[in-house]
Amino acid sequence: MKRLLAIIALVGLAATGCASSAARAKGSESVLRLGVFPNLTHAPGLIGIADGIFNRDLSPTTVRIKTFNSGSEASTALLAGAIDGTYIGPGPTVKLFLTSGKVAVVSGVTELSASGDGQLASVSYVAGGKRETIAADLLLLHQGVVPNVNLAMAAGIEHRWDDLQLCWSPVLDASGHSSVAGIAIAGDGAGIGGASAAVVRGRIAARAAVEALAPAAAAKLPAMACLRADLAKAERGRVFLDTLFRPAP
Repeated sequence: MKRLLAIIALVGLAATGCASSAARAKGSESVLRLGVFPNLTHAPGLIGIADGIFNRDLSPTTVRIKTFNSGSEASTALLAGAIDGTYIGPGPTVKLFLTSGKVAVVSGVTELSASGDGQLASVSYVAGGKRETIAADLLLLHQGVVPNVNLAMAAGIEHRWDDLQLCWSPVLDASGHSSVAGIAIAGDGAGIGGASAAVVRGRIAARAAVEALAPAAAAKLPAMACLRADLAKAERGRVFLDTLFRPAP
């Protein structure tokens, strides 16, 4: 079996991209050392293990699983040759690719423009006081940090357009409940507010779920008013940051 090192970028539950580098392989040709994350957002890997899909479809290659708790841990293991492939989020994937030495990074770019007759032919920019032009047939642009709405949209949840950050966000009530009964959203999927805000949103959604299923048990949890106060504290200054770093229309 030809050695393949795959970095599988997951957005929500969908694999959206991969990269490979056979040069880092240190394992056996008969064994694939695969990294996975024991959480819902990386469910495809967990399903592949539980249902025996990996071992069945890759037979006679044996798949050995290594679990990681963060993208940086998985990236380090991949670069060190300790694993052959890993499920990993888009952020760590981009960082890993950029630090691999295969991508030229140009900072301080201004006056970016794209040219072509009917299709992209070149990209021009100014950096370090000099204008540079490079041939290109693909240009990807991204500004700002936006919620991951793939799963929410797939579930038919109502969304609203955020005029400040120029993105779609799910419509939620104060407890994280969406327009679809039985589905609540927490964390960065509910909106970008930082790590602390994501944690508190999770606690609010969890308490609301316990309150609906077992009111007596909910009485032993922190009061909802306290949690919402914690959320307001965690999100202080967010409007200022969103205004300051508003993407260009």
